Amino acid sequence: MRPEDVPASVRPYVLRDERVVIAARRHWASVAGPVGLAVVALPVAAMLVAWLEPIVGPLAQGFWVLWLLAAARAAWRCLEWRADIFVATDKRVLLVYGLIIRKVAMMPMRKVTDMNYSRSVPGRVLGYGTFLMESAGQEQALRKVDWVADPDATYQKLCDTLFGNGGPGTKVPEEDQLPSDTVAGDGPASGDAAPPPPPPPSRWDSYSGAATQPLQTSVPGEQPPSYPPGP
Repeated sequence: MRPEDVPASVRPYVLRDERVVIAARRHWASVAGPVGLAVVALPVAAMLVAWLEPIVGPLAQGFWVLWLLAAARAAWRCLEWRADIFVATDKRVLLVYGLIIRKVAMMPMRKVTDMNYSRSVPGRVLGYGTFLMESAGQEQALRKVDWVADPDATYQKLCDTLFGNGGPGTKVPEEDQLPSDTVAGDGPASGDAAPPPPPPPSRWDSYSGAATQPLQTSVPGEQPPSYPPGP
């Protein structure tokens, strides 16, 4: 993703050397419940007021108050939906949320050991999914991300970032890297002289003033062979 395509509300939380892979809002289905309730409650409230107002008088106007509460809740959820953004970089996974109190939940990519991807029946129909990220036995601030829009493409990008080429798990440790003047599988550098091989072991032992005799080759328990004295 190009830097200019990153939403302005996310830029304060992204480091300079980070590469943003995903930056998207949650699926619109996350606000479908409150909005649908407000839409359905409107004609219901109108019918109840028209039916009960001749009987109870001004008390029937209370249904309009209930509808206004439902509409206010739907409007609040829509504003939160616009503020909540799911972000994945080459180093971290972030969830920026909160309308009045801004919060950022984060998990480093190197801490993610496994990721569960699920889609319910409504999610398959409407096009959203849920990610459950596991770490190495540690509680992280960000573990579950639901209402993920375009989940298949998002899943592929996350897997490529986590486990693909260039991901955090493909970096070679410094202690495993070879020095610059050494080639894997070779000996010392070409400019250095190789040490001479050690001399082969001798079968004969020489003693000063005594005859040279071969090494003892008899089996333990047997009588060693005798040799005539030297000149």
